[in-house]
Amino acid sequence: MARNITIGIEDDFFEILDKIATVKSTDIVLVVPKGALLFDDAVNLLELKKRTDVAGKNIAILTSDLQGISFSRYAGFHAQNMAGSGSRQDTAKKSATQSQHASPADEPIDEPAEAPVSMPEYVPMPDYAPMPAHIPEPFPEPILAPAAKTHISETAEYSDKRPRRILTSVFSVAIVILLLLTTVILPQADITIYAKTSALTRDMQITVDTSAVTADATRLVIPGTAINQSQKFSQDFQSTGQDDLGQKATGSVIVYNFTGHLLKLGATTTTLTAGSNVYHFVSDATNIKPTKYFANSTNVDPSSLSPAVAIIADQPGDNYNLPQGSRFEIKNAVIGGPSNALYAQNDSQSISGGTTEDVAFVSADDLASAKTAITSSVISASEQQLASSKNLTLIDTGAILQSPVVTFNHATNDQSPSFSGTISGQLQGLAFSSSDLKKLVEQRIALTLDKGSYLVTSQGESITESFSSFVPGAANAILAVHFSGLVSYNVDTSSLPAQIKGLNATQIQNLLSQNSNIQDADIVLKPFWVRNAPWIIRKVYITTKLAPQQEQGS
Repeated sequence: MARNITIGIEDDFFEILDKIATVKSTDIVLVVPKGALLFDDAVNLLELKKRTDVAGKNIAILTSDLQGISFSRYAGFHAQNMAGSGSRQDTAKKSATQSQHASPADEPIDEPAEAPVSMPEYVPMPDYAPMPAHIPEPFPEPILAPAAKTHISETAEYSDKRPRRILTSVFSVAIVILLLLTTVILPQADITIYAKTSALTRDMQITVDTSAVTADATRLVIPGTAINQSQKFSQDFQSTGQDDLGQKATGSVIVYNFTGHLLKLGATTTTLTAGSNVYHFVSDATNIKPTKYFANSTNVDPSSLSPAVAIIADQPGDNYNLPQGSRFEIKNAVIGGPSNALYAQNDSQSISGGTTEDVAFVSADDLASAKTAITSSVISASEQQLASSKNLTLIDTGAILQSPVVTFNHATNDQSPSFSGTISGQLQGLAFSSSDLKKLVEQRIALTLDKGSYLVTSQGESITESFSSFVPGAANAILAVHFSGLVSYNVDTSSLPAQIKGLNATQIQNLLSQNSNIQDADIVLKPFWVRNAPWIIRKVYITTKLAPQQEQGS
């Protein structure tokens, strides 16, 4: 007599083995709901068949799950389609109820009260799912014990009972996420294109006209403003003259005269030098007798020496102080020198008493240079005042101070570390707007550029100007302007992402090099393992910058 066992929809393989092991009958019908975990993998059925055969159990399967029927028959079970399919939840509930009332623990299988269940005859079914082409190998180790044992398996032998389909699902999701990251989300191409640039210089003659209202790039005219105003300006200066009011060093020296003649050395015609220091005799040195050696000796006979002669330093300063024994070279306007035959030496005392006391004074050169500087400064001060108050540009070549009067608070040779000067006069000039000049120059150059190129105004631009002809009080003047800057070329990047997608860095570089307006490009593919630009256009990022200036003009 067959014994029914109802399998729950969430019962895993090991729980089913435990239920079978508790039934004494050898003929068992497993009532399995549709969508049960047992039918997730054909390996479950193959292993179940293997273990129940070893245990001596004759197992049949009753279910409405077509895949389960297909897997069961493939594994060798007698499987039959159960009338009515129901929902997964209803089937599970029904299975649980049947299991409660027919629990093998409550009702022994060999009692006559339970009606026998006959196994239905096998009938081929056209509606079950085909078996997969490859069925994985079943578990390598036996799970069911031999028939002589009471229990099929010991559940404690299996510490991990997590459903295989959960692991499969997690693994599948991880694979999908990884594929999305590596092929869609992460890959991107950052491409920086450097547009070709070239240096540009222009020289122009622009008229600054007080009658003009607006700048005219065609006629090269900008409005001018006449300047005629009184100016008075003061400025401080530093004195550069230096006087040393210290003491002069003094002392006395012995003159060594090996000329063989009696000498007279005048105070005004004789100089004594020690290094760079210059000294003079305080008075004329007369009767300088010849110096002699002891007989058969190189030692000087002191009795042949003339008395010491007083000397004084040429200039004040402590650097003229010299120690005892210093040698002085003698030069005389009459006898010449210096010579080893005539020199002096302070044998008995040092040269001392020199002190330094520097005092600044106003020199004639100080006043002359200050006059030139203050005349230029008064014009510069007027330029700054006009720029800040009226936004007008006044330059030196377009301004002059008429009838300037310069006065100083110190005269020539006055002892003072500084002095001040004041200048007054009538300033006349022709001012203009530097923004008008810049706009006119850029407009004029833009008219002459080739199609597809443009003037770069954001960097490298320089404009210098000077009046080539200016007459004070005149209504207009000619301004000579020199311009230097950069020209760049337009790069159309709208179609590049579509052309770049899927290319490697070398192919991208070759593609960009075909555009004559592109000088260079930096190509960065991210992440580091990516070797080709992404196929998704929006993941290709293109930035255009100016290339470094080329060594060429136009």
